[in-house]
Amino acid sequence: MIDFIIEILLELIFEGSVELGTNRKIPMPLRIVALTILIAGSGGLFLLLLWMAVNIMKARSIVLGGMILLLDLILLASMLHGFRKRLRVNTRQITKENDE
Repeated sequence: MIDFIIEILLELIFEGSVELGTNRKIPMPLRIVALTILIAGSGGLFLLLLWMAVNIMKARSIVLGGMILLLDLILLASMLHGFRKRLRVNTRQITKENDE
């Protein structure tokens, strides 16, 4: 029950931050705050997984540590790709609106 509530809250925060941060109709200070929240949350998750991988590797479980590190890098690449894609789509929409 509590994990479901946490999942919904985090989804609202991250999805809301992406929407606010990439929408050019929103004032710049609000977009900066939203992107700061998004970057801090994503960076914290990335650093947590990196810390876990290093500590597991120190405990002589190289395979498990390497798997967590690989998962961490895939997660980072996926987040960056999604953010870039959304930013590119919004830029195209604004260009079309300005042409009309």
